[in-house]
Amino acid sequence: MLRFATYALFAGLIACPLFAQDAGESREAGKPAPAEDREALTEREAPVRDRKAPEPGAPAAPRRPQPPDGNKLVAPPPVVPAPAMLAILPADARVSPFGDGVLVLESGAAGDRFVSYDADGKVRGPVRDAGGKVERWWVSPDSEHLTWVSGGHLWTVVPAAKMLPVDLGDAPAGAPALSPDGKRFAFVRNGKLVVVTADGQSPKEIGAADGLLLGGGAAWSLDGKKVFALVGAAANEPDGIGAADLTGEAPSVARVYQATNATLSTLALSPNGLWLMFVQTGRNEPRQSALRLLSPDGSEFRTLARAPGIEDAVFAPDGLHAYFSGRAANGLWQAWECGLEPDVRTGEIPVRRIVEEENRQFLRPVVGRDGGFAWFVRQDAGGKGAEVGKVKLR
Repeated sequence: MLRFATYALFAGLIACPLFAQDAGESREAGKPAPAEDREALTEREAPVRDRKAPEPGAPAAPRRPQPPDGNKLVAPPPVVPAPAMLAILPADARVSPFGDGVLVLESGAAGDRFVSYDADGKVRGPVRDAGGKVERWWVSPDSEHLTWVSGGHLWTVVPAAKMLPVDLGDAPAGAPALSPDGKRFAFVRNGKLVVVTADGQSPKEIGAADGLLLGGGAAWSLDGKKVFALVGAAANEPDGIGAADLTGEAPSVARVYQATNATLSTLALSPNGLWLMFVQTGRNEPRQSALRLLSPDGSEFRTLARAPGIEDAVFAPDGLHAYFSGRAANGLWQAWECGLEPDVRTGEIPVRRIVEEENRQFLRPVVGRDGGFAWFVRQDAGGKGAEVGKVKLR
């Protein structure tokens, strides 16, 4: 059943800048927030203003793109498609791209196992028995490494290889990140950054400067020389992003970005290496979240969308879009797509809901290699009955 996209306005438009104030102000480490940043985080989004004219011969400062104004966004795409549901019932309400299809976790009498399906939901067969109850799991973008937490430990395996899983030690705080060459993992554990080879050898712990603690996920730079992690005074409430230069003799994680009165979660590097993506949630009630980008050198950031809650943000393989779950004003989670660059005509970041069905929630959207389709998990309004669905994007 097709529903008109204007329904999104009544369900709670997540890109609406009215949520900006509670997402927490942001600044570079040790510096007060610039005036234009403070203005951008007021109750009503201010228009982008020209900065001070540069000195002769100096490059002009770029305008910072702003999220769409909810009062202007009155003509979204005319129709939001209804989902095409597949005969896939995941055990943990999660789906991941895997080759040209998807991978899900299924539970049985013998324990948990990972099962592969083609793009249309036809089962291909089991990929790996987990050997126990799986608490969390991840697949590398190239589908060459499958990693999961079971029994309090982090395990990894090459799905195509007939080999036993490798024990990488105690479970991390967030998602592990595989290096661009596929040879090392980086993750946060016990407030420190851990770098270890994919076969579990040569683990190295890296602490943070100035007594900071690390919490949440990690991300590699595109050249594999740096690792980024969430940092803060408390590991369970990181308020910034730090970077460790692995080429130095005694690397440590130094802060490159700090938020004010906000907690950060999720950390991912875009496929082209130009942006780090994270979710920033204000600590004031009612809490509001902002999906943001930060350049790896910490010099520029932009806001993509805002909502009462944002989770499971991922980049598309083409590096041109991001997908995420956003909680609407009615409390239901929906699947969204946003661009990374502003529209050339309006100067605003395009945001749209990719699927819609009345009294349903859509979680954890992911995109295949060709970028033409997205998969997601559908649940009822009460959060029950997880099913995998598919929708055409373009």
